Amino acid sequence: MRWKDRLRTLQGYLFPGEAEKDPGFRAEVDRASVRALRTIGWINLLMPTTGLVVHVLAQWIEPIQHNPVYPWAVLAFLMLGGATLALAETQWARTRARWLTLVNGLLSGALMVAFDLIGGGADMAELRSFLNMVVVLLIGTAIVPALPWQILALGGGLGLFHFLAAGLSANLGWTAQVSLHHYAGLDVILLLCTALAALNYRKLYETYRAHRNEIEAQERLLVSENAALLGKLAATISHELNSPLGAVNSALDSLARLENRREHDGVATDARAHDLHQTLIVTAQRSLDGMRQAIARMQRFTNLDRSEAQNVDLKQLLGDVTTLLEPEWAGRVELKLSCGELPRVTVRPQQISAVLAKLIQNAIQVSPPQGKVELSADCRNGSVEVMVRDHGPGFLPEDAAVLFEPGFRVRDGRVTAGRWGLFSSRQVLREHGGDLAIRSEPGAGSTMVLTLPHESPLERPSIL
Repeated sequence: MRWKDRLRTLQGYLFPGEAEKDPGFRAEVDRASVRALRTIGWINLLMPTTGLVVHVLAQWIEPIQHNPVYPWAVLAFLMLGGATLALAETQWARTRARWLTLVNGLLSGALMVAFDLIGGGADMAELRSFLNMVVVLLIGTAIVPALPWQILALGGGLGLFHFLAAGLSANLGWTAQVSLHHYAGLDVILLLCTALAALNYRKLYETYRAHRNEIEAQERLLVSENAALLGKLAATISHELNSPLGAVNSALDSLARLENRREHDGVATDARAHDLHQTLIVTAQRSLDGMRQAIARMQRFTNLDRSEAQNVDLKQLLGDVTTLLEPEWAGRVELKLSCGELPRVTVRPQQISAVLAKLIQNAIQVSPPQGKVELSADCRNGSVEVMVRDHGPGFLPEDAAVLFEPGFRVRDGRVTAGRWGLFSSRQVLREHGGDLAIRSEPGAGSTMVLTLPHESPLERPSIL
């Protein structure tokens, strides 16, 4: 049973293809493979070019007999490199880049072995050909996100080609007969490269999973912040509707009593009653206007639940967020909003509202009682700049630098997330083509600077 377990473990190392059933990881492998294909193409171009320059300099310093095969080798690698770079730019190669890179490695190694055996001296050709195969294996292992068995197959293919080519070269009298013992060193290097490929592949997958976990943590944080935001919205809207509803109800009761009294007394409405009648009507109309505004605000925040990009009035969005947070700052700090005319911007309003709410809440929390929080917005250098300034204790520059770094802390024996709010806020803004920065001095408060570009990278906005 233990042997079966070991065989399964070995199979898992050589064939770790289960990870590529994840479409996201497969896409990451394809992107890395395209980069590897471009890199190997440039190596094909630069290697003979550099070799040619060195050869010319060496000939100038110490002339030796010209090798007739060398120009053909340079031409072959230049053609291979050019073809590889051209192929890397095609859509067809995007999902086949890993195999194309390995095929390029096999062709490069075969060409080097062939030219070494054909044009090299009998005493050095064998050594050079083995060294060239090792170089190809090392480069392939380092830059290609290959499965271990693919590196093993690449090394096996190179070794088989060398064995056949060396045998043919010996039969033609170009080189001496190669002993099979010479392949022992190549086998050891091939096994090491296979092990390195397994480690590289696992590291690539672990890096991908860590990145995915980070994104999922950000999404969970945004969901929780949006849920809290909607909870505050419900409380605020309830308060905003209850007050005008009470005023309307009171006005209607007063009008009813006034009408009953007029009918009961049978007296024509005098000037005083008429004025009271008009005042109650105006009060009811104002209250109804307030309810309409509250309902409009509620509709806008309901639209924020849509995840697609929308073209929004940023000034209106700032006003809605400050109104939403009014229960938190009213009576505790003075919140001052000042902004001129702002262009409409294309954003995901749900995310930007959560970011703004988070920054304002942070400013409220660090502000002293009856302090001031200033919220301003302006257009600068093709971007909209929103600043949230508090008059709290501030930070040292070295402390401010780590505020955007996510971390973890232990609380009551449990590991909890720390500093993820600002980190996720910055990530959201960078996805929008903007950024988030902090300006702070000890004792002078802090200013969070949020920037959004006029031309957003987000696509297909709807109008909000």
